[in-house]
Amino acid sequence: MLQTISTANPYIHQIRQSLKYTQPVAVDWLVLAHNDTQLLAQLDEAFPESVLAVLALPQHRLQMNDALMAELVEWAIAELGVKGVLLVGHSQGELPEAQVKLLGGKVKTQTRNWDDPLTASNSLLDRLMKGQLQATRLQDQLAEQMERLSQMEVVQNHQFRDQIQLHGLFYRQESGIFYAYDQRQRGFKPLLSETAVM
Repeated sequence: MLQTISTANPYIHQIRQSLKYTQPVAVDWLVLAHNDTQLLAQLDEAFPESVLAVLALPQHRLQMNDALMAELVEWAIAELGVKGVLLVGHSQGELPEAQVKLLGGKVKTQTRNWDDPLTASNSLLDRLMKGQLQATRLQDQLAEQMERLSQMEVVQNHQFRDQIQLHGLFYRQESGIFYAYDQRQRGFKPLLSETAVM
């Protein structure tokens, strides 16, 4: 049952404003994506025949347990008639504050002796390892949000009747590869073209 949806929801307002300029007859996908211009351009290229309603926010704000976000999803299904919801994360996104502490806090700026190869290489290795750990945590966070999205009542009702698709993508900027969320395995698999595998 559709509840009364607040017109004050800033996410709904943002989507309405973006669609106002294109005035589409129908919208195919609600896209909730990390606000990276390169990522958004690639998504646009990947869906040339589809009309997308895109909400671009920092990944740490794409929280599916947020009442405003849940209201947006419900509105997009009911009012826009979207046939799919796509949640897209990015390896260079920011973690929620609680998870930053798990990584040892933010990197502190220190004076380094760049002429000392041992100091410089350890510093580079530390940064690479921290970057990989952060990307893994961001990917895990996106998987958690995918599970929350799939548990929304409106989504479950439409999935039961095969009326909506859910997809999660995670973009690894360092490799330029998208990873797709596999809901059965609750993990991500790289999307590689056949030519890339050969």
